[in-house]
Amino acid sequence: MGADQDYRRLEGSWSGAVSVGRHTFAATLHGGSNLGTELPGYEAFALGGPFRLSGYQIGQFAGQNSAFASLRYYNQVLRLPSVLGSGIYLGGSLEAGRVGRLLDGRRSTGTLHSASLYLGAETFLGPIFLGVGLASGGNHALYLILGGP
Repeated sequence: MGADQDYRRLEGSWSGAVSVGRHTFAATLHGGSNLGTELPGYEAFALGGPFRLSGYQIGQFAGQNSAFASLRYYNQVLRLPSVLGSGIYLGGSLEAGRVGRLLDGRRSTGTLHSASLYLGAETFLGPIFLGVGLASGGNHALYLILGGP
């Protein structure tokens, strides 16, 4: 709808989860490419924020291509009365990703690693998360999320 430049953008992801009793293991793979074209800034691929390199700010790294993988685990630690929701969960994640040809002019982030610990609840109002993300170089972030991350 009226873009000033021609470009191509390819993005794909896969997610899967396995539950055993109150324990859930989940994995995510995500990638994107500009297919050799130049993406405008509003179409850039971004990483950073809850469960997408949790130890960094939301969208901190944006560029022309990206790759991301995460492993998550969470455990139902408390069952809620049905009128309040379904349960309270304690979990964590390990994450790795990179962004190439960053919008700030750098060539690449290199591979970045991050981890998170969080407490979540499935309530009658929807999901609620409180978590902390940690990353190399002393980077960290605190999140309070109402609704899905």
